[in-house]
Amino acid sequence: MTGLITRATGKRAPYELLASCGAIMAFLAIAPQAQAQSYPYPADQMPAECAVSHSERMIVSLLCDPDANQEILAQAGKVACADRLPCGAWVWTDLADVPQAAPRRHDDLTQEQVTSAAGVWVAEKEIFIAIGVVEN
Repeated sequence: MTGLITRATGKRAPYELLASCGAIMAFLAIAPQAQAQSYPYPADQMPAECAVSHSERMIVSLLCDPDANQEILAQAGKVACADRLPCGAWVWTDLADVPQAAPRRHDDLTQEQVTSAAGVWVAEKEIFIAIGVVEN
């Protein structure tokens, strides 16, 4: 099986995990953890198409309308992270795919959770990484 070696685990991961997403996850996995608590964000700035599902110190889970474009998804992630650094806001468009609780670290997400996400806002880089299937 071909794959890339992730910095977080040192093990091979299948190419289904997008290389850029894997690199971001590995980078963010080294950030310190904190105890679970509520993290405020400017709710009045959240796009109407999205809502925060769960939040940890470093990770936010968002549920957005399947018809929302990437600009809306990025804005929702940016609002949900607010001033927190590091912060990654994972976006799903199907309630069945949203984790029961936000993981404490990015590498706590399963491969299925990562590949079912629409993307992730990475606050440190101020970028939205869209996740999707690339057809050959």
